Amino acid sequence: MALTDIQLFTACMDFTLHHTHESEQQTFKELETSGATRLINALRVFRLQRAVLAVGMFSMFEALLQSKLKWKDPVVQLDDHLCAHGMKELASAITDYRLAINTLKHGEGRSHKDILARADKLEFKVRASGDHFYGR
Repeated sequence: MALTDIQLFTACMDFTLHHTHESEQQTFKELETSGATRLINALRVFRLQRAVLAVGMFSMFEALLQSKLKWKDPVVQLDDHLCAHGMKELASAITDYRLAINTLKHGEGRSHKDILARADKLEFKVRASGDHFYGR
């Protein structure tokens, strides 16, 4: 049986994230005994790969809403639709991810400012300009 578009998106993300995680874990293991530049660059690639996947999949999700539901402004209409159907938490989570995606795409700006204001309510970490992440 053929997968639906959403199932295909999910399978693609799962496959890519799983493969990246396995490779990243192997790189961390190698970093315990070597600080080779290739290993540091590999970690940078994994981080970029996740950003590209997130931006691309969110953009494709928006396109799917436009084509299948004929929504002109899928971001606004999805939020309205979810809220109208009692799914405010989901609408809020999607807004968080949209702001994060916009920050990945555009860097500091309105979306970054908005997501920083919501940082204590997020399912993920976000950093302010000049902040650094430590650890895995």
